[in-house]
Order: sequence, then structure tokens, then C-alpha cells
Amino acid sequence: MASLEAERVRANLKSKLFGAGSGSIKVGRFELGAKIGSGGMGVVYRARDPELERDVAVKILRTEAKPERLLAEARAMARLEHPNVVGVYEAGTSDGRAFVAMELVRGQSLGVWLEERERSQEEILDVFRSAARGLDAAHRAGIVHRDFKPANVLVSAEGEARVADFGLAGDAPADDDAVSSRAPLSATRAAGTPFYMAPEVLDGARATAKSDQFAFGVSLYEALTGRRPFEAKSLAELRKAQATPPPTPRTVSRRLHKAIDRMLSRDPDARFESMAEVAEALAMPSNRSALAVGALLVASVTTALFFGLRSSRGAEVCSGSDGALADVWSDERKASTEKALVVTEAPFAAEATKRTVAALDAYAGRWRAAHRDACEAANVRKEQSPAVMDRRMACLQRRKSELDAFVKALAAAGPDVLERAADGVSHLTPVERCADVERLERESP
Repeated sequence: MASLEAERVRANLKSKLFGAGSGSIKVGRFELGAKIGSGGMGVVYRARDPELERDVAVKILRTEAKPERLLAEARAMARLEHPNVVGVYEAGTSDGRAFVAMELVRGQSLGVWLEERERSQEEILDVFRSAARGLDAAHRAGIVHRDFKPANVLVSAEGEARVADFGLAGDAPADDDAVSSRAPLSATRAAGTPFYMAPEVLDGARATAKSDQFAFGVSLYEALTGRRPFEAKSLAELRKAQATPPPTPRTVSRRLHKAIDRMLSRDPDARFESMAEVAEALAMPSNRSALAVGALLVASVTTALFFGLRSSRGAEVCSGSDGALADVWSDERKASTEKALVVTEAPFAAEATKRTVAALDAYAGRWRAAHRDACEAANVRKEQSPAVMDRRMACLQRRKSELDAFVKALAAAGPDVLERAADGVSHLTPVERCADVERLERESP
């Protein structure tokens, strides 16, 4: 690994001094740029994909990592498309080096995001709900993370969580020294990071979706309180600490702490059945007053629908579709858009505004109908799988972002733009494409 970095630096220096070559080192077809991170399993570089003309992140796995299984899992991840998972584009070997090419997320790790400034509990829960949905999608695809922790969650510039490094922690080695009770935590070579490892993994069992959930609970407790639930200097101390539930912080509600306690259960069977249930538990209010239920109905139900939560509540599960677009096109947003357009004072402003708003209403109506249909196809009619619903909902999320950008642009529109605004709505990507399952499968990485 050190030789690769030295090789890259020498090539870059040679290019700058003598104009020789491109100054980049290639791994596969990817041209390595600056190093942007490193960890126990490898080093991450910003890179360029010259064939598809896009920037990517390339992780070079350490030579001692025994990459066969890691590459197999990375290739499995390449078939998974989910808005809360860092996309994997390609995995392979080049000149004896194993690598994984991934989506380049412009943001920061969850750990850095938490340290950047004091975050509200709701901000933290929003990010962790997103991460839970990403984990759930991977688990349903048969992929276990093995090393979930704040450093392996990226928070984008938009505040959305993206879980990274699935499966790259490796398996626990067979020798007994790997989990020796006398060893300091820093010397542990079992899969994952000791403080976040479930008791059964510390005891030598393979990592599972339930052990991922335990690591998620440790991370959430740490994010909410500023300290880990189990402190120790050795594995023996850590095992002992895990035998007792962590203290309930004053700043965390009883409901929320009960959910975290369940995630941190020593018995895997006592934990939540899935990360989808975890996401739902983090969204449910403690006091079901009419106001609280009204405020959270859209967030909790839509979240469950969007990320593939299978529920037994029948058609009621999909009732949140009507409010799923509220943050982009609501009565309030419509009124502010109308106001912004009319003040252009163009002679045709009133009529153009009316046509534009009507076109946006129609597009929003089709989006809501498509959202409900995607939900009902999986949860009510049982015609499609949760994985198909994930693809449809991810597509609808892209259409939602496109609509949001269009509405924001209208707020600053001049007369020349206003005159063509209604026609502009017709050029938005049709929501009907999100029902084309074959197309969505072809477009999946």
C-alpha cells in the first residue's frame, strides 16, 4: 500500500516537473488522484473513470486482507441500488491489487458531522433513520455490513446518510488469539471494530444482520450522548460491560432508550426483527396526541413505504403517499411560487402563472399516484417484491428532487422564463418511467 502511494506521488511530481505523462497511476481503468481516506482494510483515493467521464472513489484493499470474499461482496453490492447506500460500480484486481470503485459522495463521515457542531436529537435521528433504511436494503439483499460505525456512514452535503464499506471488514480469523480476552482492544483482529461488535461476534460467531443492528445501537447511543454505552480497555472488560444495559441518559426519552436497549440486547433474537423495524421505532412518537400523530404521520409512514418496509396494516400503510411530496409541492409552496411569478409584472404573468401552477399540480398528482401504486404493488397487492419497490421509490425520489429544483428555479424567474414555464414542466422526466421495472433493472449499477 505504501509503495502504491509512493508510486502515485512520484508520477505526479514527474508530471509537474517534466511534463511527462498524465501524472496519474491507473488501477484498472481508473486514474488515481489524491488520497482522501484510509482505514484498517485499505486506502481510498479520489479517481477518474475516463470511459464514463465521472469522478469516483477507489478503495485499494490491503494485500493481507485476503480479498476473494471481499470482492465477491463488493460485486453483490454493485447490484444494489438504494438512496442510503454508497453505490459500488466495480470490483476487481489490477497488478495484484484488489480494488473497489465506488460512488464519490461529497460530504463527510457521520463521526465528523457529529463533531462539527452540536446536533439536535431530531437531526441525529433523521440521519440514523436513513442509515437504518440503507442497512435494511442490504440485509434484504443478503449482504451484512460487519463493521457499522460512524466512520463508515457518509453524510452528504444535503444531510442524507449513505452507508459505506459493506462487507469490507473481513471475517474473524480462526485462531484463538484473534479474540483473546487478555488482548487490548487495539490488537483485536476479528471482523469489525471491537467497541461496536456484538457479544456473539466477540465470542467467535460470524457477523449477521442482527450483529449489524447491535453496532447501529452502539453508534446511535454514542451520537445521542457523546459517549459509548460500553467502555473497556480489553475484550474481557468489554464482555463484562456488555452484560449490563447501559445507563439511561437524561437527554434521551424512555421510549427511545427502550428501543436502543433492544438493539443492544445480548441475545440476538431479542433484537428487532429487521432494520426496517428499527427505522420505524425511531420515528414513532412517545405520546400519541393528535398533534404529534399529525406531524409525524407523513414522516414515519412515508419513510416506511419509501424504503421497503413490509407491513401487515394493508392499505393503511400506503396512506402516507398523499403527503410524501409535501416538502416540495404543498399549498404553502404553491402559494409562494404563485407570488414569486406574479411579481414579475409581465403583462402575461397572471395567465402564465395559472398555466404553470396547473401543470405542476398535474405532475405532482401523477407523482403521488405513482408513489401509492409502488407501495400497494408490494404491500397490498403483493405483486412486486420489496426490492422492486426500492427501485421504484428511488426513481420517484429522483423525480422529486428534479421537481424541487424546478420549483426553486421558478422563484427567481424573469419574464422570459415565465413565458415558457408551463412548457418547462412538460420537459420534467415523466414519473411513469418509475413504473417500468425492466428499465429500472437495466439502469441498476
